Amino acid sequence: MNFFRKCKKIYDFSKRKTLDPSSDEYGSAISEFVLLALPLFVPTLLFFLSLNNSMQSEMEASFLARQAVLAFTNSESEITAHAKVRILLNEFQELHATKFGPSSRLDYSIKCEAIPCLTPGAEIELSISINSPSEGRVAMASARGSVDKW
Repeated sequence: MNFFRKCKKIYDFSKRKTLDPSSDEYGSAISEFVLLALPLFVPTLLFFLSLNNSMQSEMEASFLARQAVLAFTNSESEITAHAKVRILLNEFQELHATKFGPSSRLDYSIKCEAIPCLTPGAEIELSISINSPSEGRVAMASARGSVDKW
């Protein structure tokens, strides 16, 4: 019990400071937040949104490259393989016209391990670039696939 009396003498709860509403520091936390924190948060938020858009474009290009190489390797001839890839790219461009803009350009290139490309067991690398002038960036991706041996 003696211990509690000593603690009460060290810190007397009745003498705590209270905030005086007439003080000139009233509302300073709000003004500090508005003047200091918001100008730092807005550019940070814009940066992260831009980074998100860029990564989303790269992921979509990667997905499109994987689907295009799959369509190419599962074709019967090289003519139909290129036609399937072109149809896939046109469909993608129509579906994403609002995001990339109507003036965006989709290009692809194919590197084959063997000639003709659709030789059984041959490796194929397909690279895609999506050039979007409205966003001012180019999303590039490539995917590798092999032609079935059968």
